[in-house]
Amino acid sequence: MTRCKKIFVIILNYNGTSTLRACVESVLRQTHPCEVIVVDNCSTDGSLEEIKRAFPRLHYMRNSANLGYAAGNNGAIRFALECCADGVLLLNNDAVLAVDALECLARVAEESISGGVFTPIIFAKSTGRLWFSGGMIAWMRMRAIHQHVMPHDTTPYETDYSSGCAMFVTKEVFQSIGLLDEGYFLYYEDADFSIRARRAGFSIVVVPRARADHEEQSTMRPQQKLYWLVISGLRFFDRHTPFFLRPWIVLYKIARRMKNGLDCRFYPSDRAAIVSKAYHDYVINRPTD
Repeated sequence: MTRCKKIFVIILNYNGTSTLRACVESVLRQTHPCEVIVVDNCSTDGSLEEIKRAFPRLHYMRNSANLGYAAGNNGAIRFALECCADGVLLLNNDAVLAVDALECLARVAEESISGGVFTPIIFAKSTGRLWFSGGMIAWMRMRAIHQHVMPHDTTPYETDYSSGCAMFVTKEVFQSIGLLDEGYFLYYEDADFSIRARRAGFSIVVVPRARADHEEQSTMRPQQKLYWLVISGLRFFDRHTPFFLRPWIVLYKIARRMKNGLDCRFYPSDRAAIVSKAYHDYVINRPTD
């Protein structure tokens, strides 16, 4: 059985002045005890200073630059593991947990044989609609797709990937596969981590009794979101596409590049230009690891 007595909640913050306090307060109300680390990715809006004044006894880490999701979280994950954490909950600064969410996640994790990755049902805070009830990797279309189907009961179930918005990971997973891949700046790092965990024999599980709300701040920066979705998607599918599908992926990427080229020439738009730049930047900076 997996132990989940000592849990760290890591909240990654970047200019979250409108959301961070509600997120921290929801963590401090949890029925399961936990330690809280607020990691700041070099915010410029005063959100870190504000939350430190309100909650001076939390752990705080400040990065010297905006390192993105993976690198931003990894330093705090190392710290938590050095402090003998049994599990770590990675939480976006625009997420709010139901009061028993951590307890529900920990209980299901403890019932597992070897640990794994566990995620709550997540709702869009502004509309109340279901935002994440599981993830599906559509290999043929090169997409990671959030599912929005409400489960029929509260039985935990497996899924292709967990959402990094609220992702509970037991220490055994980190010990086996390492930390988040810092080659991703934004997006797909959760799918990458989930795929690596699954291939190492761990389960990726949705826990319906655990609930969270999410007010996605990336909708305020749609051009930046599109740019990183393209780059991170290319990295993910280059790394993880099953061998027998790789010829198809090569052809699919060629077709997408051709379509984007036609869009830029005959139907120019900001979207087409951003996609073109993302393809170009990925090829130029493509890692060799």
